[in-house]
Amino acid sequence: MNKILVSCPTADVKDYAFNEWINNVNNFTYNNYDIHVVDNSETREYLKEIKTKYEDIATFERVSPIQYSSFKMALAKSHDKCRLKALNNDYDYLLHLESDVFPPLDIIERLL
Repeated sequence: MNKILVSCPTADVKDYAFNEWINNVNNFTYNNYDIHVVDNSETREYLKEIKTKYEDIATFERVSPIQYSSFKMALAKSHDKCRLKALNNDYDYLLHLESDVFPPLDIIERLL
């Protein structure tokens, strides 16, 4: 069975959808996948909040937008961290979703 990483960049501006997103992803019907979230909010507070709620079902990283010349660069780095997590941890596939996209629960089976 293929090992899948479901990953997304997020930020506090997408807080309106994150709880629904992670609950949706956590209920996927495929049996061999992990969830990884990369936060690029301006402060660490949002990451602390979501990590406290969901650290039992997902792993988390942070990209500080202050380190980059623009929000676009921070977002690109977030996407890169998602990709590197998959490559460096022997995942067979990466399902890269935005944190306000809610696919059907059998999306992995459909894509495979």
